[in-house]
Amino acid sequence: MIWGRRFCAIALVLGLAGNAFGQGLEQRVKAAYLVNFTRFISWPPAAIRGGEEAIDICVVGDRDIAIALSALIKSKSSNDLGIRSRLILLPEESEGCEVLYLADNSGELQRYWLQKLPQDHILTIADNGDFIDAGGMISFVIVSGKLRFDINQANIHRSGMSVSSRLLSLARTVRRSAAKGSS
Repeated sequence: MIWGRRFCAIALVLGLAGNAFGQGLEQRVKAAYLVNFTRFISWPPAAIRGGEEAIDICVVGDRDIAIALSALIKSKSSNDLGIRSRLILLPEESEGCEVLYLADNSGELQRYWLQKLPQDHILTIADNGDFIDAGGMISFVIVSGKLRFDINQANIHRSGMSVSSRLLSLARTVRRSAAKGSS
């Protein structure tokens, strides 16, 4: 319950940020979202790397977000699990990632990553509004200068995960059926 209030508080801060949404602030807010998403997603028990006590958030294509994320998670946990972050360059390096953030806006590159991921149970997040139509799970979008997100619930469920109704209620758009480009 307390995490729901904190997540709502972050959403409120985003609304107050309005058009003054600077690049550094955007990266810090995205990092906060990445951490908070982990509190509202449930992975199958076997999906958390062999029983390790941490959730790994992997970042592709944005060193600044990886740095902001590292600073943010020093003392954070998610549902009694620690949180770690790492910057990766290749799909093969995503082994052990529970969350994968693709910062590149190129739909072609994002589709490549989705096809090459070596395992299921990875929450995929990107900055392209079309990402959830291509098989991704969460897309960051900026609407009227505010950071929002869309969710493809069907893609999350297809990967064996579930998403909290509280997170769904905060999304700008929720897709409950399979996306056109997903398998």
